[in-house]
Amino acid sequence: MPTVIAVRAAGGAVVAADRLATRDGRVRSRDRRRVFSFDGWLLGVASGDVDRVRDRLAVAVEEYRTERGYTPGIEPLGRLAAEVAAAADADLVVAARDDEGAARVAAVRADGSRLAESPIALGTGAELALGRLEAASFDAPVERAAETVREVLAGTAERDPETGETVDAATLDDE
Repeated sequence: MPTVIAVRAAGGAVVAADRLATRDGRVRSRDRRRVFSFDGWLLGVASGDVDRVRDRLAVAVEEYRTERGYTPGIEPLGRLAAEVAAAADADLVVAARDDEGAARVAAVRADGSRLAESPIALGTGAELALGRLEAASFDAPVERAAETVREVLAGTAERDPETGETVDAATLDDE
């Protein structure tokens, strides 16, 4: 299972993940994208069928946007993500803006539960990553936070055989 991270930083949020895909202890791909940036929200998929989760959540968000005329904030996005995660048996993270325009992050588990605390780490390298994340400062601008998260994932990859060296990171700025 890859390592997926989401953090709230000064001026925005970061979602990042490595690209290594393993099954039964064997490497299936070193180039599996798990982080996606949409208009006004981010997604990182830690487990489950990545394409299915991405597509279903994108459709749910578009339906929400069509019905209401705006992109869902972090609370409604979390609810939509919980439905998709439960149906797809997937663990994921999302980022979106709150009612005041600040970018926020949330973890959504396959059982539909949600955790909206930063930092968040999911996957086999989560414990290693959380230790490094808690020691890091995210008072810097969001671009610097993305660099820090990349460094955390690189350090995690050195110790966790299921965390890869290639990393994708996406940012969402506050409004």
